[in-house]
Amino acid sequence: MKTQSMAFNLAFLLLSCLAVPVLACCLPPQPPCYRCEDGVWVWNCSAEQSCCGSTCYNPATQKCCTDANTSYLCDSNQTCCQGTCCDPNKVCCKPSDINKKGTCCDPNCEFCCDGKCCNCCNCEICKDGNCVVAKPTNMHQTKWKDLGGGILYFEYKWDSTTGDLNDLDMCGVREKVDYPDGDPYFWPSPPWDGSVFNPTILPDPPVPGTEGGLEDEHSPPDFKEPFCAAYSCATQEYQYRCYCMPDWETLLSIGSIERFVTPKGVLWAYTIFKSGAYAEKCPIP
Repeated sequence: MKTQSMAFNLAFLLLSCLAVPVLACCLPPQPPCYRCEDGVWVWNCSAEQSCCGSTCYNPATQKCCTDANTSYLCDSNQTCCQGTCCDPNKVCCKPSDINKKGTCCDPNCEFCCDGKCCNCCNCEICKDGNCVVAKPTNMHQTKWKDLGGGILYFEYKWDSTTGDLNDLDMCGVREKVDYPDGDPYFWPSPPWDGSVFNPTILPDPPVPGTEGGLEDEHSPPDFKEPFCAAYSCATQEYQYRCYCMPDWETLLSIGSIERFVTPKGVLWAYTIFKSGAYAEKCPIP
């Protein structure tokens, strides 16, 4: 009897289990854009939509971007740019760090520098992954000398705003001298003879910014008899211009350059003064 009872119980349990419907289980991970319904995964977007990561979108108006293992949506006419959507008139600038978002640069005045937009219209360059301004700066006099014969010599140096003169390869430096009136400017004659361009701009082409310095010699004009007392004053400045600049700008303002012809006993002397320095030629011519 006991054996029959146990056999009956086992048969009953087996029939009970078979009578219960067995449903599929929704086990993680959940597929993108699906939901679990009655134990099965069901598409969770509308019929015309697609899936981007876990977001539903309409391919007719949007695009799915996948950068650095992340997904995001942009308008269909935009560019995918490492987590950022760029408009058609801009270009994508991606950083080397894939965990950082990209930047959209304006191609008219910007360029890419490791995920940053450098402004070329502001003389910026990309240096060590950063945008820095590269211009000549701190021009200063380092030497002067009377070379004899009324020739006054100067030496000047300048630095770069980046600390590296090699970054000034797109910059030039020149001098500009303005005379009192007229172009050309005619020296008071006598005792001088001839004329110069007004303003006088030298050298042509300018000194490359990478040189870091220049020399400047001021020679006397030609002379003409009969000698008499005379005076002429000009103003000078040193200028620089880089590729990004519309015009030349002052790097160092010198001020006046004064020239004299004066009697010296029975002789005549020529003297030039600039920046507290001077040279003399006596007698003239």
